[in-house]
Amino acid sequence: MATLTYHRKKNGTTYVYHQESYWDKIKKHSSSRQVCLGKLGDGGRIIYNNRFSTAQARESLEKGEVISESLITGQSLIFSKAITDTV
Repeated sequence: MATLTYHRKKNGTTYVYHQESYWDKIKKHSSSRQVCLGKLGDGGRIIYNNRFSTAQARESLEKGEVISESLITGQSLIFSKAITDTV
């Protein structure tokens, strides 16, 4: 289930986050993902940040599509080098 949450900072700026709760099968407890959409402007309007400035990015967020994905390969490169050097 996805909701919009609002976080007010000490300087008076209110940030809007898209929060989605899910069940983590590995840890066996519920958890959540948060993505910052931008700031709350005058009249309750959301001023989107650079990541969600296009209409296509906002539509993909509503559909639940992945906007970006990262792959961490540094550890495997280091360990494979260490293994080949020690063998």
